[in-house]
Amino acid sequence: MATSGRPAAQHVADLMYMYDKAGDDNQIEIIRALGETCAREAVPVLQRIRRNRSGKAELEAIRALGQTRQPEAVSVLAEIRRGTSGDRELEAIRALGQTRQPEAVSVLAEIRRVSNSDKEIEAIRALGQTRRPEAVSVLAEIRRALGGDKEIEAIRALGQTRRPEAVSVLVEIRRAVMGDKEIEAIRAIGETGAPEAVTALQQIRRATSGSCETEAIRALSRYKQ
Repeated sequence: MATSGRPAAQHVADLMYMYDKAGDDNQIEIIRALGETCAREAVPVLQRIRRNRSGKAELEAIRALGQTRQPEAVSVLAEIRRGTSGDRELEAIRALGQTRQPEAVSVLAEIRRVSNSDKEIEAIRALGQTRRPEAVSVLAEIRRALGGDKEIEAIRALGQTRRPEAVSVLVEIRRAVMGDKEIEAIRAIGETGAPEAVTALQQIRRATSGSCETEAIRALSRYKQ
């Protein structure tokens, strides 16, 4: 955010003045600072930097777009994702999750649906990073539709949403699966950080034994009693 009471537009302008005069290493730091302004005015500036640079600076500009947390960044990042490949495309997918905007949930769900394995997994992880309530139902559906490593990624992402709504979903998943997936569901309940997770974990601890009980105890230890 803008500091010292300065308007966001002026803060962004000040950073760009420094950027134009800085060396490469300092420019990277300024790009990061532009994202940390969380200012709408930073979005077109970062978009312009991204178009004019390559390598590390371009990747940092993509990351910074996500850090702005601005709705306008979602369409910009979606466009970058469609128009690039490799590391740049993966960074754009991750940055969509960092925007934490509701529009990012539908974009990521579509990317997940049409993408290959690596991009699909990044989109699932990014859905968790949105921390949006809308992502909980999307991830629950993805979990039901997939198996193997992707199902586990969806379970983990549910925990990463940090949403209280995810607790009941994860409790149901825990009942429906076995082995590593059950352990992941218990762990994800703890990762939500929601007050509702304490009651759920206490119930799991009492109702299970072995590795499930141990994981519930470990998850409970993260909460202040």
